[in-house]
Amino acid sequence: MFRNPPLTNLIRTLKQYLFLLLLISLFFPKANVSANAGNSLYFDGNTDYVYVGETRAVMGGTSWMDTMSFSLWVKPIGMGFCTVADVAQCDSIIGDRPRWWGLSHGTVSGLNRLWVWNYDGNYDKIGISYTEGEWVHIGWVHANGTLKAYKNGELVGSVPSGTTSQPSTGAFPKLQIGAAINNATRNWSFHGEIDEVRIYNSELTQSDIQATLFTELNGSEAGLRAYYKMSDGSGLVLTDDSINSFNGQFKDGIPNVTDGTFPLWITSTAFVKPIARELSLSTIEDTPVEITLLGQGEPGSILTYTATNPLNGSINIVDSNLTYTPAQNFLGVESFTYQAWINGIASSPATIRITVSSSNDAPIANNQNLELNEDSSINGTLLASDLDGDPLTYSITAQPTHGILTGTLPNFAYTPNPNYYGSDSFSFKANDTHIDSNIATITLTIQPVNDVPSADTKEFTTQMGVAIPITLTGSDVENSPLTFTVVANPSNGILSGSSPNLVYTPNGGYSGSDSFTYTSNDTLATSLAATVTINITALNQTPIANNQTVSTNEDIDIPITLTGSDPESQPITYTILTQPSHGTLIGTAPSITYHPNSNYFGSDSFTFKVRDDVADSNIATVIITVNSVNDAPVANNLQVNTSVNQSTAFVLSGSDVENNPLTFVVITNPQHGSLTGNIPNLTYTPLSNYSGSDSFTYKTNDGSVDSVVATVNVTITSTNLPPVANSQDITMAEDTTIPITLTGSDPEGSPLTFSFLTPTSHASFFGTPPNMTYDPYDNFFGTDYFIFRVWDGVQWSQPATVNIVVTAVNDAPRALSQTVQTPKNVFVDIQLTGTDVDGDLVTLTIFSSPINGTLGVIDPLTKIVRYTPNPNYTGTDYFRITATDGNLTSRPATISLTIIN
Repeated sequence: MFRNPPLTNLIRTLKQYLFLLLLISLFFPKANVSANAGNSLYFDGNTDYVYVGETRAVMGGTSWMDTMSFSLWVKPIGMGFCTVADVAQCDSIIGDRPRWWGLSHGTVSGLNRLWVWNYDGNYDKIGISYTEGEWVHIGWVHANGTLKAYKNGELVGSVPSGTTSQPSTGAFPKLQIGAAINNATRNWSFHGEIDEVRIYNSELTQSDIQATLFTELNGSEAGLRAYYKMSDGSGLVLTDDSINSFNGQFKDGIPNVTDGTFPLWITSTAFVKPIARELSLSTIEDTPVEITLLGQGEPGSILTYTATNPLNGSINIVDSNLTYTPAQNFLGVESFTYQAWINGIASSPATIRITVSSSNDAPIANNQNLELNEDSSINGTLLASDLDGDPLTYSITAQPTHGILTGTLPNFAYTPNPNYYGSDSFSFKANDTHIDSNIATITLTIQPVNDVPSADTKEFTTQMGVAIPITLTGSDVENSPLTFTVVANPSNGILSGSSPNLVYTPNGGYSGSDSFTYTSNDTLATSLAATVTINITALNQTPIANNQTVSTNEDIDIPITLTGSDPESQPITYTILTQPSHGTLIGTAPSITYHPNSNYFGSDSFTFKVRDDVADSNIATVIITVNSVNDAPVANNLQVNTSVNQSTAFVLSGSDVENNPLTFVVITNPQHGSLTGNIPNLTYTPLSNYSGSDSFTYKTNDGSVDSVVATVNVTITSTNLPPVANSQDITMAEDTTIPITLTGSDPEGSPLTFSFLTPTSHASFFGTPPNMTYDPYDNFFGTDYFIFRVWDGVQWSQPATVNIVVTAVNDAPRALSQTVQTPKNVFVDIQLTGTDVDGDLVTLTIFSSPINGTLGVIDPLTKIVRYTPNPNYTGTDYFRITATDGNLTSRPATISLTIIN
């Protein structure tokens, strides 16, 4: 329907005027404007449109219902109009009528948009925002079950969308540009300008759309079905600039809906204003990012760029390169706009969105200054901060020099070294699990405090009635001069002199312990009382060490307890002065053990003394008598060596400590030989051919005691005998193989290896000795042989020969195939051939006859047969023959024939 009814009359008058101007231009046309001059079509929003043709004809069949694309430049004027909230009933910019797909303009669901839509049983739609009165490029792509919308080359929406619905009967849909008019109540006319309309029955990619935004096509691009670059500039025909010639017709509504005007040709400004593309990118905190600004305009034009300042950073533009530097520690999304410029004309603002993600900031450790008094402690807390709010851990990097740290960080306690005052420090760092902080220092000032002096505890010893000098001493941390005062006097003596130099005199006849106490003073403080202990000893009497006499048997240890005494019953200690000459002492005096030397008997002694901490005793002697005892003799183990079948003589031997004469007795005889001779002079003879180990035992006697049994070990070494290789005689048939196992033996049973000396002359040999396979050459028969030997690891055997007799076997003869050519209708004589390895007479026989010709009889002497092709036959033919030697028949051979025209 028409909008704004009160203005209808005025609009009709204006349209009539414009229509009059159009008629004048039709009858008095100007020269056509070239396509490069830049034309567009203006539609007044009432009844103007361009009729292109039936959609299926333009699109070339029906496959477009699954795959189709179009693009155009459009400049909407006004808000657009929709009969209902239905994209198919809004002002139609391009589409097929009635209502199957298209681009429309109007308000749907409260949104004023340019609507890309497709009907697949439902209206699948994508709304595109626009600026009234400004050119915008729209791309519409329907493929692979998806509808996509592009604005100025950028994808702005994508929705699932199936096959475009189309009626199968009745009138086919019509493709129209500028309006969809059915009747006076169903009139959806676009108000604005349209330029560069391109229609495809193929899928355009985003790069396809961007590449030709500001350039014209040549018209022969793949999938391009119709192309209207508005090259006419005048007239009522919209020329199709593709190779398909779907020219559009200017229309003024339908018979009952018209206003008397047509779309108007005007100069296009679609390519004048550049475009700037929206950009989204990311960087990390405190890190600049380089951005290439993406503007586009007519080819050959020079683009410049401007941008608004961001709120959370700074920018710098050089040509098409923009550097964004985020503000320190800024995190989040920054957005600002930029514009592309050509010849003083700016694009619409495009937004740059930059996501600034966090990067870890190093934590900051803080220095501190603390103060405390000498010999006191101070508690503190290490201080650090982290911009990212991460939890921190702490570690000491340098310990204090004049104190110690305790506690669990960041809480600490510092205790200076005793009596230290002055400056001290330690350092630390913090870590946020990713990176360490700076090193921070805690500086400590320890204020001096006067220390109480000390008086030294002392102990002295003197003898009864003997005075002893005593000097009182003490110390002060500050090295102040000290004075000393006796606090409590001794009980069993008297002090004389002036502090600190005193003399203690014990009371007459007193012995025992005495003491007194004193203090020191540094003029500011008095020390704790210290005690001086004096031990008064009585006059000492020398202790006594006691002599002893003990006895033991030869080779028998004896325990000895040294004895001594002290008149004052003082504890005494023992010291060995001289060691025994014929034995050793074991243990700690006074409880020791005497160990006589082996086999020694006779007298021995050692000396010792005691001490009571004041004086040594006399020297005492311990005399030891070692009684003689007879020792058992010793029989010696022996090793005897001989060879196989060789006797060897040897002498049994033994010893006796007392050098008594010895006798010998064999206890067990050898198992692999025999003994002869008079003991101790014996001869051992091994059993015949025996090699290996043998042994026997014996003992000796000194007239009183037997020795322990001794063993004579005998080793009999072998003498190697050469191995033997075995000859063989083998018979086999011609053209067969036979396994051969080489054999040999060794007297000692040693493992054998096999070696060939002479190879075979008429065969191949394979396998690993001794397991071989003999393979005679084809058709060989007669005698053959080879020679080998064996090795036992020490010696080679004598050579052995394996003789092989290969018996003759009749071989089947062989018929030979051929290829023969003859002209049409011409016979050919063919020389047939056959062979026999054994030289037997060969007879040839027809095995199968030809299909397209006939054969004569084979001549038994010449073996020639005649082939006659069927009349006028050309092509291929064949027959087959066999050969026989009287015993065996060959495989069939083929005679191939070609009969040429």
